[in-house]
Amino acid sequence: MGGFHPFSMVNVWLKSTLGYFYFKTKKGKKYLHNLVNMLDTLVIDGKINTVISGSAQQRQQLESALTKIEKDGEIIYGLYVSKESVMSCYVRNLNDGHVHFVDGAEGGYTKAAGIIKLKSIG
Repeated sequence: MGGFHPFSMVNVWLKSTLGYFYFKTKKGKKYLHNLVNMLDTLVIDGKINTVISGSAQQRQQLESALTKIEKDGEIIYGLYVSKESVMSCYVRNLNDGHVHFVDGAEGGYTKAAGIIKLKSIG
């Protein structure tokens, strides 16, 4: 389990290096440009579940706007701030046949849902 694994280290380094150069190519740049279009925003039972990236100031502005709308009785929202995100993929083919799923590294969707549940009970 633990310990030093030189082949694993070389494998990770090689993949990272190849990825760096791939994203400098025309095809790699196109992939990064289209990445947003391949992200999945879940809508379940009329609830939007999404991950938003921004600065602390942008987050505060968004939270302020959501709080106002919530006080008006139009929505109930849950928000969880994470310093990192996790992206996983479902791949059918490498061109356009895949979807990316993004979540906060500490289980952002689940923690935000817990906030909504507490608001709904109280």
